[in-house]
Amino acid sequence: MAAAIQRAFPDAEVDLVKGDRGVFTVTVDGREIWNKYETGSFPNDDDIVAALRG
Repeated sequence: MAAAIQRAFPDAEVDLVKGDRGVFTVTVDGREIWNKYETGSFPNDDDIVAALRG
């Protein structure tokens, strides 16, 4: 996922932080763009790149 973000946004700084108890969220500048509990699934690379663009 980090590689896909870097390909789409070469200037982006990507930090992967291990969660616990099944938590999986993606945040950008403090704004949540993906939450596994809300969507019911893990995102694929295309989901994240689309959310970043949208």
